[in-house]
Amino acid sequence: MDNKKLVEVGTCLNKDKKKAVEVGTTLNMEKNKGVEVGTSLNLDKKKVVCRPYDNIKDVNESKDLWTFAVRIADAWSVMGKSRQEHFDMVVVDKQIILLSNSSDSVQITVPTDELDEWKGKLVKNKTYEMMNFKVLKNDIVLKACTHPYRLAVTGATIIKEVDFPQIPILPMRFKDFGEILARKYRTDLLTDVIGCFHSVTNTNQNNGRLKSMNFLLKDTSGHLIHVCMWDDFAKHFMDSFSKVNDDRVFVVVKYGRIKPAHGVYPLCVTNTSSSTELIVNADIPEINEFKARLGTT
Repeated sequence: MDNKKLVEVGTCLNKDKKKAVEVGTTLNMEKNKGVEVGTSLNLDKKKVVCRPYDNIKDVNESKDLWTFAVRIADAWSVMGKSRQEHFDMVVVDKQIILLSNSSDSVQITVPTDELDEWKGKLVKNKTYEMMNFKVLKNDIVLKACTHPYRLAVTGATIIKEVDFPQIPILPMRFKDFGEILARKYRTDLLTDVIGCFHSVTNTNQNNGRLKSMNFLLKDTSGHLIHVCMWDDFAKHFMDSFSKVNDDRVFVVVKYGRIKPAHGVYPLCVTNTSSSTELIVNADIPEINEFKARLGTT
């Protein structure tokens, strides 16, 4: 290699202010151009000028040096069985297909040993420039994206908040009740559903504390789906339901899990322990649009 293609890794590993990384053709850039990386991984005053950006849909295991311009579509903390916390997020780029659930988004994990560096700095709906990840197969039990790969933050990952107004905000992608009832779903994929509250089918209490609540949701076609909310989600539903003055209650379950029918238990949408969001009668575009469609059926 000639001197112009040598990689000095001082800023990635040692945070040396005086060194920069020249990656030459590794980033498909012109021979004499490089990447200037500031000493702080996300908030320093120097500009990160990585060009061109890779597309999320192209991510694969052929390399770890991927560079993205992205918007964080969702983010949540996960507490593992050993009580060790990590952080998950879903990011999208400008290639996003708004009404699709294809590989235009990717799930990124901030592991426990990197959490102190990044927690609180990565915010939903903000845009960032990101580079250098460990690429893994997307084979986790429950996933938020259909992308065949997922990414993990490492000590060499570089993230800087940059304004990319051309990247749209990812809307919720609601699963059709008819498709769920026809068993056209994946049990390993987190799912968004929206419906109008129909009736309570069962409640379960333990020592006077609400443990679970089962109810039916109805869509604009009249299809009914069972929903089962556990623990804090059951309490949140009850608290929200009791405050509603409207004749109709509208419910969104974001990142719920579809569980097939088993024995006496019907097919249902239920919550996870960390990623699920339950929204009841909120003044948001998705619920307002659903109300309007329901009113015309």
